[in-house]
Amino acid sequence: MNGTEHGRTFKGRWSHPTSTAQSNQSGTVNLMLSADQSGFSGSWRWANGIPGGTWTGNCLHSP
Repeated sequence: MNGTEHGRTFKGRWSHPTSTAQSNQSGTVNLMLSADQSGFSGSWRWANGIPGGTWTGNCLHSP
């Protein structure tokens, strides 16, 4: 994943290499860091723009 951060918002692209028989999977991602910096939530899309789902997680370390 790579992208840019603006405040608590991260916007970027993700990619996941697959087997040689398939093309790489990739798309866009928009994440928001929680106010207390303990986690994040957001959504991702496939490269063709079709919504993929949500991403949530907890941070292991606070900055």
